[in-house]
This record gives sequence, structure tokens and C-alpha cells, in this order.
Amino acid sequence: MSLYSELLGTSLQSFIKKDAFITAKNSPCSPDKSESRLPFGLYAALQYHIDKKCSTSIPSLNCYQCIFTTAGAGYIQSGEKLYHCTENSVFLLDGQTSYILWVGEKQHWEYQHLYFFASSGANAIVEKALGYANMDRSYRNLRVYFSDIFNECKHWNDNSQFIISNTLSCIMTEMIIRPVVKEKTQYSRKALLEQTTQFFKKNYHQKISIKEYAQQNYISVYYFIRLFKEEYGVSPYAYLENIRIEKAKQLLLEQNLSIEQIVIKCGLGNTNNFLRIFKNRFGSTP
Repeated sequence: MSLYSELLGTSLQSFIKKDAFITAKNSPCSPDKSESRLPFGLYAALQYHIDKKCSTSIPSLNCYQCIFTTAGAGYIQSGEKLYHCTENSVFLLDGQTSYILWVGEKQHWEYQHLYFFASSGANAIVEKALGYANMDRSYRNLRVYFSDIFNECKHWNDNSQFIISNTLSCIMTEMIIRPVVKEKTQYSRKALLEQTTQFFKKNYHQKISIKEYAQQNYISVYYFIRLFKEEYGVSPYAYLENIRIEKAKQLLLEQNLSIEQIVIKCGLGNTNNFLRIFKNRFGSTP
């Protein structure tokens, strides 16, 4: 298996920009111990520009990974947590973490991806720095550090491994000393689904596109529907329909409104659709 395939499978290779560097002789599964005299060593530095809908699983590797978003936005699921990666955000993962990465339709995401290892003495530093941070856009240090690493890879020389090790150390330091913004936009998938049900209850009378809602939250519509069904036992379409029909039933009992008025107030589309749903639910038309 090639190192490219080992790092990212085949689904992301078409999005790699021109600047892509494999700096290690061996793969992350067999690190070069001779380089352990330095605190940090770089396996690969890759840049991505994803400009169409994409979803892929990234396997766990025997190395750390650092993802820095330079433009646009994407989404990463790590375990039960979802991360909205926006410009100037950085995500540092440990070597045992697998994750799902995706970009919705009409979205684009540009990011720089570092694969690196730490010596036994530096592991504690990385472990303390692990996590997600959304840096203020005016804060330029991380962007400069990542740019320095890519520039060093372009012009590799005898000093490059020492310079890159030092730069990776600076990135770890920035992740540690800026705890105020760490985890700022992280939330669990359960929180996302609870947010969705509240949105349905508040906006049931409006036209709601499940596909567009998923895209706005940077999640594949198919993955979103699967998560929703796992949590609530029904699809988001059925859940929303149930809210609307129960509200229509309440209006029929409590207010003197025509069927047409109720259809509009409950976002049920048209009278025939309402009558069909009502009869299927309650056994007769209202």
C-alpha cells in the first residue's frame, strides 16, 4: 500500500493541490526511530481544495494529525463529536483516532493537513494540546507556522527537519496557551439533533427542505437522516409531518378555521395532501 493510500485512501487524492510533500522514508505504521532525537518529525504535508460534495472516512494511523482551515468550511466527526471547521480553525488529533470528513453541496473547504510524530519525551506536550480551536481571524501565528512548514518542504535541506520540529513545537504551544477558544464550536451529534427538533417545532408552518437544512449544517443529507432515525426511530420527514398534523388536529378542535387556512398555518402544502395524511393517521377525513 502506498503512503498516499495509507494516509487518506483514494477518495481524497483528487482534491490534493500542487503542494503535497511526503517527507518520511517510512510510513506512519513504521516510524523512523533514528529521527526520535528531535521532539517532532513530519511524515507528510498536504493541501486540499475540496470544491464539491464529499464524504469520506479517515482511518486511525500511528501518527498525529493537524488540520488547519485556510478558507471555506468543512465538517469533521470524531467519535460522538461534530466539529465545524471554519477559516483559521485548527484540529489536532491523536494517532488512535479515526474520523469522518465531509463537505456539503455548494460548499468549499481549503485546508492544510500535517501528519507528524512526536518523540517519547514530546508526547506529553502533544497530548495536552489535542483538540479543536477556532482562532480569531486576526490571529496570524498559526497560518504563518503552517506556511513555514510548507515552504521548508519546498526547499528541503539539511536543516529542514530541525526547523520543522521547532515549528511543530510552536503550533503545540499555541494550542495549549489559547484555551479560551478551544472547543468553541464543538458539539455532540445529540445536540445537533436536539437543535433540529427545536427548529422543526418552531418553523413547522414554513417550507422546510431537509436537504438544505443538512447542507447548512455541513453534513451529508443521507448521513443526517441516518443519525436522526437512529435517535428518534423515524426519519426527519416523518417527524416534521407528525408535528404538522398534530398542530392541524389541535386547530380543528380549538379554532373555527377552514381546511385551507389550517393547511397554510401548518405548512402542509395543499388540501389534498393534508386530507391524505390525516386519513392515514386517524382513519377518516376531518
